[in-house]
Amino acid sequence: MPLLPSGTHIAFDPEPVLALLEAPLAPENTIALMLLRDWQSLQGALGVVTLLPADEAGQQGLPALLSDDSLPAPARHVMVPTGMNVAGYQQYLLACGLHADAQALQNDLDGRSKEHFGFLMDAVRQYQQVLLEADADGARWGYLLANGGLS
Repeated sequence: MPLLPSGTHIAFDPEPVLALLEAPLAPENTIALMLLRDWQSLQGALGVVTLLPADEAGQQGLPALLSDDSLPAPARHVMVPTGMNVAGYQQYLLACGLHADAQALQNDLDGRSKEHFGFLMDAVRQYQQVLLEADADGARWGYLLANGGLS
């Protein structure tokens, strides 16, 4: 959970990727999973949440549920979804002129977060292998996607 130079606390939400892994044979999930080829593409599937003081977050605040090996959340802060993935949040920071925040975010993505979410990339690769061998509804979705797409 990075603390950006502007003072904004953010965290990355793996829920969108975990949702794909819960139903990997659904065609839209199969396509999305097979497109997660590396850490860069996985970032596009991670959501971004900000951590705000509970009194500022209002009704949209959720309890700050962070993994055990995440950096600690500030006291009395709650999570507020941004509605953006990592790439969208990077673009938002740059559009707002928060270049130092964008660079700090990139540094975290290239370092600690890449290591932290290694388990998720490993799980995606395992599911991709299963999908390459799966025959769902008579169509080998993963195989077709990996070898030229659907026709």
